[in-house]
Amino acid sequence: MSIGEQTLRWRPPLQHFTPPRRGIAIFGGSKKKRPTAAKTQLSAARNDVSLFGALYVGCVARGGDMDAFFKHENSQYPPALTSDGQIRVGNKAELADVLISFTPAAEVNVPNVTAKLIDGAALVQMLNPGNSKTFGDCAENVFFSHDGVSAQTCRET
Repeated sequence: MSIGEQTLRWRPPLQHFTPPRRGIAIFGGSKKKRPTAAKTQLSAARNDVSLFGALYVGCVARGGDMDAFFKHENSQYPPALTSDGQIRVGNKAELADVLISFTPAAEVNVPNVTAKLIDGAALVQMLNPGNSKTFGDCAENVFFSHDGVSAQTCRET
């Protein structure tokens, strides 16, 4: 084979080859369109109607108690927990506010003690020096004003 024939048969290496585009999604496929909220609510209502009908007929055929039948949620996805078949995402801050409103205020009985021992490293971690510029400012504004160090509940600290 001569050099001229080799030159004619030469092809670029594969690392520089880019395949032609064909409009085919290689990774992940095409994205499906989500139905609108109205369509999902309508299909959920239709499913609930058929489920409710079947449960009602089964309850009547077996001679069940109708009051007990209507006491429970009779849907595929409980509406209190789901929205359009997807579980609802909760907000912890809203839940905390509700729980606090139901919790009675606790009475704090602070014992009258003779002395308190406070670990220095723990106290340094508890306190925030804020705008104190000197140790005296920090002691006066932060240390002695802190509840754990107050002299109201003990004679010595």
